[in-house]
Amino acid sequence: MDTSKTTISFRFKNVSQNCGLKDSSRVGGWTPNTDICEMDASLQVRMELAGVRPEQIQLAADGQRLIIKGYREDPWRNLNCTCRHFRMMEVYFGDFECVLTLPDAFDCSNATADYTDGFLILTIPHTTPA
Repeated sequence: MDTSKTTISFRFKNVSQNCGLKDSSRVGGWTPNTDICEMDASLQVRMELAGVRPEQIQLAADGQRLIIKGYREDPWRNLNCTCRHFRMMEVYFGDFECVLTLPDAFDCSNATADYTDGFLILTIPHTTPA
């Protein structure tokens, strides 16, 4: 098992106002399970992204908004699965997007990201008082 960390870069840019889940014409929109914890010096966001390759994750900061987008492939579709019917389906595949609006007390421009063992960990420091 590879437990090495993968660092994912933030892309600082302006994003359109049309954020949120993909429009209803797209199949497979889902929202990852997310934990947010405030610590003494930062805010940590932990997002469960099992099966998502690091190159399929996009991060952006726009003011106090963090935008996390990505895609999880359905391996059965790629293998031309001949399943007659599914008995249970609980894992979501396809596009996802999550927009987190943070209070001014956090400095999104200095956020860092690590992806390890299927978890994306974002660390957003508190702003430094002027």
